[in-house]
Amino acid sequence: MGLISVTQAAIVVSITAVAALSGCSIRPSGPADAAAVVRAQAPSAATSASLAAAVPAESLSTVEATFMTAIEAVESFGSPPPAYQLSVQSAISMRQPIPRFSQTLRSDLLSAGQAAIARYFGGPQAAAERRILAIAVAEDISAQVIDLGSGASRVTVEAAHVTAGRAVIDATVAAWSLSMTRQPDGQWQKLAPVRVLRYTAVMRQADGGQWHVVGLTLEG
Repeated sequence: MGLISVTQAAIVVSITAVAALSGCSIRPSGPADAAAVVRAQAPSAATSASLAAAVPAESLSTVEATFMTAIEAVESFGSPPPAYQLSVQSAISMRQPIPRFSQTLRSDLLSAGQAAIARYFGGPQAAAERRILAIAVAEDISAQVIDLGSGASRVTVEAAHVTAGRAVIDATVAAWSLSMTRQPDGQWQKLAPVRVLRYTAVMRQADGGQWHVVGLTLEG
């Protein structure tokens, strides 16, 4: 009995000595142990600094705002100004000839769309958006369907993952459009559909700090 007590005492002394040399402390099991594990897993000051350095200077809100503006521009490609909408509706109500898109108006819409693409898009997506813009403006010359406007009434970012120089955003967009369609009997019918679209965008940060959408997937 005395020999066992001495041996146990020696073991306790040995464990205490090892713990003291390693800088650890012996704690009872339970919540205190869990807290100790969490603290042990926390990154050091040097690690935190390196992680912070990997985060882009722009905040998440800046990336989301750029994405939202880019989507609003896409959904309004080819959309005429409100004054044109009023002139068309007035002509229809008075049974007058419908004013057509002038070459100047088409040129202005192309210039505005190209400026938005240059500012918010890059890589292969910029080329795709230029083709979409050209199609949207070309459709404005139809004599059977008159585009009176389009855009995004709501852009909701559902998920955003931002790392150094790259971001992936998932969002839903409520896209609206307004048009007048000539029926077989010659009457005009107003169409105002609203669609809910799902976008996934890949964004990259340019050397100057500006974020660009370089990939855009649409579902809806």
